[in-house]
Amino acid sequence: MIANFFTAIGRSDTIGSGVKNLYKYTPIYSGGGNPELYEADVFRIAIPLTKEAAGQIKRENELTEREWLIYNMISENQRISVDDIAAKLDVTKRTVLRDVQEIKKKYF
Repeated sequence: MIANFFTAIGRSDTIGSGVKNLYKYTPIYSGGGNPELYEADVFRIAIPLTKEAAGQIKRENELTEREWLIYNMISENQRISVDDIAAKLDVTKRTVLRDVQEIKKKYF
């Protein structure tokens, strides 16, 4: 009854529409593969990817050379300041902060 109310006011989809859409759109993006649903203590979904899609994801998550340098500097000295990193790499503090955010997004 509550789910129907939220559907009626446009705040949710009908029950089960997510699974229907999963089966509808996964083959388009995965090169014809279907999702695998695992229902146990924790509900899991495995979505197959084509080699091209997996390669694209890997490339998007790889660190640039400067990001690796920053990552290594922080790993070696966790108290290093943004000013010190910027000075060593001859970039602005803003660039260092942006790169740190990218590192966090890609790895944490």
